[in-house]
Amino acid sequence: MPLKYFDFCCCNGHKFEGCFASLEDMQSQLADGLLRCPVCDTADVKKLPSASRLAAAKTDAKTREELRSKVEAAREALMTEIRKAAEKAEDVGENFAEESRRMKRGESKRRLVKGKCSLRQAQELIEEGIEVLPVPESSGKTLN
Repeated sequence: MPLKYFDFCCCNGHKFEGCFASLEDMQSQLADGLLRCPVCDTADVKKLPSASRLAAAKTDAKTREELRSKVEAAREALMTEIRKAAEKAEDVGENFAEESRRMKRGESKRRLVKGKCSLRQAQELIEEGIEVLPVPESSGKTLN
């Protein structure tokens, strides 16, 4: 069964792609609030107009399943590394944005920190050249 790809955008302007068994499947998930932005975890998403996609080459079920397994293994490996980093990080709580700025200015010892900040604060930190990895709290799995 060919998969259908659709483009979405959340209320915060994040664009992402979804893959569904059918148009009806996508519409049902969208109507039920099951589609969530992978960046900020909001369910306030809308389907964007998109061009039809043509498969470059047909693949058999075994090849698709192997690809799905590789993607899932890569996703799990990434989450494992994120969890390892989170275990080593100092939790600075609500002071994450300011502590990150203090470290960049040299006012505080550079170290691995974790904490909470708003999406806007994370975007500002990135614009200031401070690397952050936003992870939604409601992502279903804790990092530590």
